[in-house]
Amino acid sequence: MANINILAYFFRNSIPATALVPLPTVNIRRIDTGFLVVAGENMVEVGDGCYKYDFTDAHVPPFNPSINYAVLCDGLDDTLDERYNYGGGTTLVTGVDEILDLLENKLVVNNATSELWLYDDAGLNVVKKWPLRDKSHLANTVSLANLATTTPVDREKRTL
Repeated sequence: MANINILAYFFRNSIPATALVPLPTVNIRRIDTGFLVVAGENMVEVGDGCYKYDFTDAHVPPFNPSINYAVLCDGLDDTLDERYNYGGGTTLVTGVDEILDLLENKLVVNNATSELWLYDDAGLNVVKKWPLRDKSHLANTVSLANLATTTPVDREKRTL
């Protein structure tokens, strides 16, 4: 499951603002279309002036790590040092889940395209491709047929 924790810090007179009432809210907008994906949903207090919103692929519409988002967090209190926190980027890092995907999901070298393909948790759909190039940035000409591929692992049953 892909997710991103949106974090915002709020201060009043340079002191972390805790127990804000009402809770700060978050707006998340797709950069490519301008569509408001999350509109004014409450954040959860973490502590020390930190509030978070967990944007997941269970949300409707779902979080998609390949889409660019802009985020605006509103402290809903004009007495805060900064009422608004904002952010965004070209690609939001999905954290631990993305790392686990790289370690556990099916990886295949496609010799025809000289690409490394990462599959989804079910091992059915390619979710990311990386070009395999030599130091001259040319497509890899060495046969990669003997490289091992990986198979998906059930995260609930894995052992470290």
